[in-house]
Amino acid sequence: MTKTRTVPNLIGQTIDSGRLAITQLLGAGSNGVVFLAEDTASPSTHTYYYAVKVMPKALYGTRRFENQRQEIQNHMAASCLPGVVTLHRVIEDYRFYYMVMDYHPGGDLFHFLSRGGVARGDNAHIKRIMVQIVEAVQDIHRKGIFHRDIKPENILVSSDGTRVFLSDFGLSTTQKISVAFGCGSRYYMSPGTLGDTYCG
Repeated sequence: MTKTRTVPNLIGQTIDSGRLAITQLLGAGSNGVVFLAEDTASPSTHTYYYAVKVMPKALYGTRRFENQRQEIQNHMAASCLPGVVTLHRVIEDYRFYYMVMDYHPGGDLFHFLSRGGVARGDNAHIKRIMVQIVEAVQDIHRKGIFHRDIKPENILVSSDGTRVFLSDFGLSTTQKISVAFGCGSRYYMSPGTLGDTYCG
């Protein structure tokens, strides 16, 4: 059983002392479950929404615990960059971390492309997206952060489909040199990086 299965259905519940009301499931991955949350303190003229990644807290001192803390630290450090999904704050209780991030209605790039978000032959649109991805990676590298899991599922799209944002720092590191192989998502790895060594 994976850790994500231990996250209960939070729809209809609130977190952050009642400020965030969970309204919808957005997706699930190997490190957590993402919900849509409504800001109950929003002004009457405009309702604000956030994406909230819920991660079951690992046991203190374990490798998984260190990886979770590293994800939070690295995402927070990169959050000021224009090509990175903004992480506003992290709430925690005795069971979970709740990462409160910007919500991008366009979804992830994989599903955006699957839905025909970029017309075949629209090279200008493709170039705009690619340039933004490259710039985001360059920016986090300048901060000494290495994502290690760049793939369409980890890139979010703005509602109008013109902006993209790097997300999910679950495998990120600040180590410039690593001897670990097999880090990332297997279907997106180059043959030379495949291996059985744990990514840590």
